[in-house]
Amino acid sequence: MIFSPFFKNELKKEKVKITAQQVVRDDQSPLKTFRLTVDPKDIVILNADLPASGKDHYVEAYLLISDKPGNIRKVKLRYRGDNNFHWLYAQKSLRIKLAKKDTYNMEKVFNLINPPYDYTLIDSINYEISSALGLIAPDFFPVRVFINGKFMGVYMYLSQVDESLLRKHKIMPGSIYYGDSAPANTQGISSLWEDAKYWNKKAARNAEQKANREDIDYFIKAVNTLKPIEFYNFVNNIICINW
Repeated sequence: MIFSPFFKNELKKEKVKITAQQVVRDDQSPLKTFRLTVDPKDIVILNADLPASGKDHYVEAYLLISDKPGNIRKVKLRYRGDNNFHWLYAQKSLRIKLAKKDTYNMEKVFNLINPPYDYTLIDSINYEISSALGLIAPDFFPVRVFINGKFMGVYMYLSQVDESLLRKHKIMPGSIYYGDSAPANTQGISSLWEDAKYWNKKAARNAEQKANREDIDYFIKAVNTLKPIEFYNFVNNIICINW
């Protein structure tokens, strides 16, 4: 495998980053530190009826990040994640929304994820390889998280995939879709690529375009109707025009 030496080296570096015998000071850690202060009453409300209670609204909090000392940010947060690894235990995966005119890492929204699987480090390397190849990939790296002064462990910082991700890569904001819950068809295969209705629109160029789905309809139609050579030309002329 051509990436094998690179992969093993990067995986080792990531493992070293997140392995420590004790909690060290911020200036001694190779990881950025995110310190959140949240009203305990709001935490009780978020935990009241999980998972719904943790994700149906945001609560106010304050955030201090070690690479921006002295800059205490007013933020909003809620829980996130689609399985109990993210919200069942004390370490909850979080979505952080910054104030209206504030950004961090050129982003207004980001995620602090409690890694649900051992192979989360592999995802980190995959994103790094994607970025090195010039692909649009979210930032995904380990950070330390404290909540109300208590060390919660090592989380993964994950960019929110929205129009900010496009702006960071100097691309004009446009439509972003995602789909991961389509039912299986009669052959037991996901219907995701059969009907555009299974795709949710995550971002649009402007408010007027939020309800417009002509682009995803056009793409799914091409997937299902074009012959192989026609689809090859479609991808090169339409999808990859800016690559």
